[in-house]
Amino acid sequence: MFAASATAQVYNSEKEAFQAVVDGKIAKENVVVIRYEGPQGGPGMQQMALLIGMMQDSGLGRMPLIIDGRFSGVTQGACIGLRFP
Repeated sequence: MFAASATAQVYNSEKEAFQAVVDGKIAKENVVVIRYEGPQGGPGMQQMALLIGMMQDSGLGRMPLIIDGRFSGVTQGACIGLRFP
């Protein structure tokens, strides 16, 4: 069994999380959660390509990421996508 704990940094959009990366506000040891970008939030099923690319360029590419949108093909590390019925 594996167990771990971390602080979640929760953002309400890809744009909000992207700005946090630009501002250096995302801590590498935390988990990033982005909500309201999936089928019930954003227009359509948002793909996090811009954010994920920026996280990789900033050295944050392998940190845990939880989203309700769509993952890009460049996603790395622990990624959890939420499924809606």
